[in-house]
Amino acid sequence: MTAALLLGGCEKVLEVDFDDVTPQVVVMSSVHPDTTVNVRLTYSRFILDDSPFRTVDDAMLSLEVNGVDVHAAQSCNSGDYVLDYRPQEGDRLKLRVKVPGYDEVTATTEVPRAAVVTNVRGTALASGDGENRYSVRFILDDPSGEQNYYFVRLYKKSFYYSYYQYFNCNDYMLTDGVDVMTMLEGDFDNQSSSLLAFPDDNINGTSHEVELTMTAEVPLDSFYVEVTSMSRDRYLYELSAKLYDNGDTFDELFSEPVQIHCNVDGGIGIFAACTRKLFPITTAK
Repeated sequence: MTAALLLGGCEKVLEVDFDDVTPQVVVMSSVHPDTTVNVRLTYSRFILDDSPFRTVDDAMLSLEVNGVDVHAAQSCNSGDYVLDYRPQEGDRLKLRVKVPGYDEVTATTEVPRAAVVTNVRGTALASGDGENRYSVRFILDDPSGEQNYYFVRLYKKSFYYSYYQYFNCNDYMLTDGVDVMTMLEGDFDNQSSSLLAFPDDNINGTSHEVELTMTAEVPLDSFYVEVTSMSRDRYLYELSAKLYDNGDTFDELFSEPVQIHCNVDGGIGIFAACTRKLFPITTAK
């Protein structure tokens, strides 16, 4: 079926094809070291279809590790599958998915090594408004000769609840003159954010000191520096997903569409790895 749409005071005809299309296999899997690989499979849905997504419950999955080992998946029903392998840092993984009636779907990722972070320390800053202001510094030792991607957050961990703290960072070696934090998760008025995302383009192979400043109502020693290293596919997926979710309803009416990054061949979705580490903050006496 084809429909013609008339827009605005001056007439413009747009031909839109509403014919149903064959669904694609959607793969969603977040890979972490020392954790079994979990995969969720669904079918894609037509753009005008608001029915629930259908899960893929009859697929055959296998995982190739470093070009040799093959691990079969166990179905947990409702589109969820578990592969009996706990990846290690540096592993190269290839996922194979075979759904009856479809060509084979594949995706690859490499588990990144944990970020090397040292000398994590925090100090109280002078404040005249009665609030607690802090500076947090640490050294990020970036390996040379390889491309690395990082997320940096300040993580408040407690028995009752945990959250990511907003902070400021004015390091142009990391943001390269672009306010990445504000664009993704930040507050435009005060240029603060709960996330600093950057590739190692400007600090490759160096020991770079990172400084974050924040205002908090709780003691500094209740926070951790969280540094996540990730594959390129995981980095691009996370950024595109955050841009997609960033705007409010009014802004979305006038925004450009965001294409979510995908690394699945023969289908759509993401199969990508990251390695997350928490570092306690040593406070100055």
